[in-house]
Amino acid sequence: KIIVSQDINDNILLHIQISEKGNLKLLNVDVDSLTKSEIPNIITLLKKGIDSLPTIYPAIKRGQQVKTEFKLPVIIKVE
Repeated sequence: KIIVSQDINDNILLHIQISEKGNLKLLNVDVDSLTKSEIPNIITLLKKGIDSLPTIYPAIKRGQQVKTEFKLPVIIKVE
């Protein structure tokens, strides 16, 4: 459980890269300073969540496996 002293309603933006071999890498995390101060281990929790994802296959373009980068929004709402 996460215990906070203030209500949090935040959108966190994860910058993710999937390599040509399907390896997932977290490039950057955009977190509001209030969220980071209330939940100091938020980035660690997000990394654990990403590491627990099932097998990811790389994108295919013109028959070749290619590297892909995207942004994944995560909504945090704690009361």
